[in-house]
Amino acid sequence: MKNRRHEAILEIITEQPVATQELLIELLAERGIKTTQATLSRDIQQLSLVKQRDENGVYRYSLPAAAAAEKSLFEEAVISVDYAMNTIVLKCRAGMAQ
Repeated sequence: MKNRRHEAILEIITEQPVATQELLIELLAERGIKTTQATLSRDIQQLSLVKQRDENGVYRYSLPAAAAAEKSLFEEAVISVDYAMNTIVLKCRAGMAQ
């Protein structure tokens, strides 16, 4: 449930500007994820989200610049994820496995 909630939070803040935790709780509820303000606050801390001004000067939650770059690099490099016993197997594009 926690991973699903984290994924939903990241999707929401990348799709639209979210300035308050109240709004984020409402948007999560629309997706069928009920949560409390305390849980959401912990999630924001665990995801290392920051409040930054957008181009209009309005504060909104977002990923730190370094985290966004790392995420896009991972998405670009990894083709699939699988497992074998207790080993995780990442299939990457040519030259991206390092």
